[in-house]
Amino acid sequence: MSTNEIPTKKSKTEDDENMVILVTGGGGLVGMGLKAEVEKTNSPKEQWIFLRSTDGDLSDMAATKLLFEKHKPTHVIHLAAMVGGLFKNMKYKLDFLRKNVQINDCVLQCCCEYKVKVMWYVSGACGGITRACATRPTSIEFATKIYLEG
Repeated sequence: MSTNEIPTKKSKTEDDENMVILVTGGGGLVGMGLKAEVEKTNSPKEQWIFLRSTDGDLSDMAATKLLFEKHKPTHVIHLAAMVGGLFKNMKYKLDFLRKNVQINDCVLQCCCEYKVKVMWYVSGACGGITRACATRPTSIEFATKIYLEG
């Protein structure tokens, strides 16, 4: 550094901060697979929280807010959904869709309210829920990005 340069304080970046990563659906197939990988490579700057359905009802806004208040996530990986297997999903399409929309609404709203920096949303459907309700699927990543940045 030359004598004419003024030393400046390094700005705090996301890399310098500890991350609290909240994983909804932590007891499901994808959540447990993610947990196994995280346990192999966990960084000291990362605190991973894997929620299961027994931790709270994500379709209830008050319960979801309590979880966000308790854990104060900086990042969310949203894997939670009401599931029931292929035949139950086929028989009760509307029930599954409505419950999962409630869950998604609560989680997305809390991500906005609690200023979550990054939110990933992973969704799958058995029994033709997507086919029955959407003729042109939308990129969830795009929709979520627009929702959170809007």
